[in-house]
Amino acid sequence: ADYDRQQSLPKLATSQQDVDAATAALKQAQAQIMLAEAQVMRAYAGVRDLTPDYHGILGPAAQAPGLHVACGFSGHGFMHAPAIGILMTEILLDGRAISMDVGALSLDRFATGKLRAEANMF
Repeated sequence: ADYDRQQSLPKLATSQQDVDAATAALKQAQAQIMLAEAQVMRAYAGVRDLTPDYHGILGPAAQAPGLHVACGFSGHGFMHAPAIGILMTEILLDGRAISMDVGALSLDRFATGKLRAEANMF
């Protein structure tokens, strides 16, 4: 009886800023609702296989003829796997990487001290 439909309607957005603010508020509300009853179902932990300079190792191991390594990429290995596979194939078939210079990833960089610091490690 005392309900006024016009008073209860939300104010219409009048600018892109209003639309953006309303969209952000809606997304935040949805996230809070969806996470309100969320529970941890399982968790995983593991070792991060990182080298001292945080760069992977790719290529032959001079100390063990015939041994080639592609390791130390940690989580980046998932992203870099296609390229690493191509580069390792080139190393094995052609004796060197052809697609790009992989000298910075050689195993012997640790013995020679030719390390390059990773600027974006987190």
